[in-house]
Amino acid sequence: MTARVPHTDFSAANPTLWSGASYVLLRARTAALSLSGAMALSVGLGVVMLGSALGPAAAQPALVSQSDGLAAGGHDVVSFFAGGQPRAGTGSFAIKWRGAMWRFHTADNLARFESNPHAYAPQFGGYCAYALAQGVLKPGDPTLFVISDGRLYLLNNREAMTRWQSNQRQHLTRAEARWPQVLRD
Repeated sequence: MTARVPHTDFSAANPTLWSGASYVLLRARTAALSLSGAMALSVGLGVVMLGSALGPAAAQPALVSQSDGLAAGGHDVVSFFAGGQPRAGTGSFAIKWRGAMWRFHTADNLARFESNPHAYAPQFGGYCAYALAQGVLKPGDPTLFVISDGRLYLLNNREAMTRWQSNQRQHLTRAEARWPQVLRD
């Protein structure tokens, strides 16, 4: 299986891409460096350094909720919008984005996601929107979801879904106020 990896913005203005690891973008023309206690990855004319000589960064929850490295439990997030029901993705149509593998049911759905991942990815990294509104971080269940104002929200149990829907506007305001800070708490 070959996974496509889209262009990634490694600028200092986008620090959330490397959750749990520090990074430094060095403008250097050399890809061969001797680093003590750090790993290097050549990226065009730059070198990205992950970790540090002082040891690993403190463990933090992933930016995207994932099970076995798969975002949305391996479900095709485009299918939530196209057919109204989640469909299982396959390893044949996959892309790595924000540290997780995203699987799709069709090549067309993969292309749609690749062209605009923010339009299809679940809000709050796929964590349960209701739990987040309560200040708790729990994984979302892709079979329990709400699409509202063109955005996908995952919940983690039927009671959370019922409560979310009973006062979505208030819960959404509270969840947005806690995201992404809850990942660092």
